[in-house]
Amino acid sequence: HTRSELRLRPEGPPLAVRPLLANSISPGTLPPDGATGPLIYVGNGELSDFNGLDVSDAIVLMEMTSGKNWLNAANLGARALIYIDRGETRRPLFRDKFELTPIDFPRFWVPSDSLQAHLARPQGLTRETLADRAHLTSQIAWQNALAENIFCLVPGTDETLGQELVVVEAFYDSTVYVAGRAPGADEAVSIAALLDLARYLRAHPPQRSVLLLATAGHAQGLAGMREAVWSFHAKSKEFILKRKRLSKALKAAQKVSKGLNLAALTADAPDKALVKALIDAVKTEADQISRRLMRLRLQAGNAADEDTIRDLAQQRQLLRGLSWRSHFSQLSEPEKEIVERLIPQARAVSKAVARDARQHITLLKEAKAFRQVVRDHTIATVISLHLSSHGDGVGAFNQGWLYKLRPHRASARVSPYSTLAEVLRDTAATVEAELGLPPVFKDSLRPSRLKSWQSYLPDRPQMGGEVSALAGLHGITLATTHDVRDHWGTPADTVDKIDWNFARQQNQLVSGLIHKLAGQPALHSGEYPRDGLSTLTGRAKFIRQGELFAEQPAPGTMILAFQGPATYHAMVDH
Repeated sequence: HTRSELRLRPEGPPLAVRPLLANSISPGTLPPDGATGPLIYVGNGELSDFNGLDVSDAIVLMEMTSGKNWLNAANLGARALIYIDRGETRRPLFRDKFELTPIDFPRFWVPSDSLQAHLARPQGLTRETLADRAHLTSQIAWQNALAENIFCLVPGTDETLGQELVVVEAFYDSTVYVAGRAPGADEAVSIAALLDLARYLRAHPPQRSVLLLATAGHAQGLAGMREAVWSFHAKSKEFILKRKRLSKALKAAQKVSKGLNLAALTADAPDKALVKALIDAVKTEADQISRRLMRLRLQAGNAADEDTIRDLAQQRQLLRGLSWRSHFSQLSEPEKEIVERLIPQARAVSKAVARDARQHITLLKEAKAFRQVVRDHTIATVISLHLSSHGDGVGAFNQGWLYKLRPHRASARVSPYSTLAEVLRDTAATVEAELGLPPVFKDSLRPSRLKSWQSYLPDRPQMGGEVSALAGLHGITLATTHDVRDHWGTPADTVDKIDWNFARQQNQLVSGLIHKLAGQPALHSGEYPRDGLSTLTGRAKFIRQGELFAEQPAPGTMILAFQGPATYHAMVDH
């Protein structure tokens, strides 16, 4: 995201606004020159609030308490919308505005004090047109970024138990609803607890080995945790095949980028890979010209348009003739000009393929290194932390709201956790007594007719323990109970709202509990949950004009996949 600004006059001072990240796939960007229209205030945005106002192409000011009334503004033809935040807006009001369908309607956020100071209206706003010609600028787009999982192995002191491993995971990044405004203070309680545990284990070495794992991508379907679990869950064959495929792609791309030139193409027996690379560039060029021709023919033409259409049609004919060739000897002069012009484009594509392949190989090596650390041990249990500072205790859960398990599948996962549930309950009681803590631990891992596990988590979170449990491990999440986590992801999630006393009690319990778990003779009976984790890979390509099959690579395309309540984002590479 680059700077977003609202100006009431072209020469006037700017008011900084922030994009509201409220669409699952459309980022809500504006044209490079921005959007211009009347600035109107509509309160909560009920249909009656728009009466008498010119909404077409308007920039609408609306209260954060307006629910889904932004749809009224979009349906009435507004160009963009700015929410007015009057302070301490809670997470449900942000989540209520989230949209899964790709509606391209830019929405923004601004604090009320900044807006009213800019408008010079200390007495507040009334439903009216505030400016006849306001100008809004903003640029926001998807970008591929690498995030890191960070891990640290604490070796076990016991000769036998030291061969077993307790993995403890916490996420270190915050959710975000407003671009650039996600302090994430309460959301950082989990990673703070992991750092606290690291200090504790340095002073009190554990009997079992403990792997501390800080993951990223929490708000993207627990991407970091899924990547970590995949790296030690996947079969060796999967690593080998993936490495072979990437190495083959790298070698082929390097061959094309280095060897593609006019002399090589016009040889008597040109290399097939070089020919294919150029033909792909030819087909893509022909497709772009076809689309341009289609647009021109749909418009009311003039003499200049007719000349352009004629020239483009001739170019397309030449390109289609070239796309049917198996070699490029005996080229006409116009064909030679086209080939020479497209060679740099084909070479650039091959370089991009090589760059992406090299990056994937590097990531695969790092995943393999992490896998080796984990696989040198037997995994006793995987514990994810999902903590906050405003609940009434800590419970253990092997389910959550990332994966929607069928009831009979969920019930089949109870029995493997019976031993761990007893150990957790007894160990937590010991830790609370030794540290003089109130009864913080909740016995939530085993089903109860009086209180279901879902009732402990009113905000229905997606949690890391679900991933490890689905992978056939004794995976759990230690989560703060009865906290709706009202400010997570919002601009209001600041340090002053943390309940430090409860956070300290919680951290003491977690550190003591995990240290003692690492010394327990047995954490499970040998019965494991059923392994249900799988990996989906695929390719995304465009269909060129006049072709039956999708053959044109689509790098930069955003993919949004759904699985039950979870959404997954991926950007297509070369």
